Amino acid sequence: MELKIVSGCSGAGKSVALRVLEDQGYYCVDNLPVTLLPEFIKVQPKTISQVAVSIDIRNMPEDPSEITKVLSALPSSIDVDLFFLDAEEKELIKRYSETRRLHPLSRENLTLEQSIVREKQLLLPLKERADRVIDSTGHSIHDLSEAIRSLVLGRNSKDLVMVFESFGFKHGIRPMQTLSTMFASFPTLIGSPHFVL
Repeated sequence: MELKIVSGCSGAGKSVALRVLEDQGYYCVDNLPVTLLPEFIKVQPKTISQVAVSIDIRNMPEDPSEITKVLSALPSSIDVDLFFLDAEEKELIKRYSETRRLHPLSRENLTLEQSIVREKQLLLPLKERADRVIDSTGHSIHDLSEAIRSLVLGRNSKDLVMVFESFGFKHGIRPMQTLSTMFASFPTLIGSPHFVL
């Protein structure tokens, strides 16, 4: 079984990374407490071979050494890969000001800047244990998605995905909408065998 653990600073792009992994076929769980990880792995059916778990500051154990113990206790048959997403403090402050969301540690009566510094200190043991540290500073969501995709797949290009949708109108098209649709697509309608004036 492949296990991807996604962790890092709040606002650095963990949710983006988890969505990319989900698009690649991984069974994803967000905010799983670290102590539940071994039990979670045990109950996975044999049909699931790729699992991704997000761990952040909200579900970290009090003792940082607990993380190392939990990861070491996982069976050797599991291929564990730990991604740690980070960004510069100024970038994180900018992202929080754009989204206007509360930092998870701001409930402890800390300013945003203090919360970010404190979180970086608390997550340092996990960052040191990480297989890959990804700095998302200056990256757009699309750039970060592509970087994660290339790390997981081992290549830069992605497969082409085409989605075809069909729709209809249960009660027919309203008269004014028919008129606007007719004018908008008039050149293509003339050649259509289904178009009647």
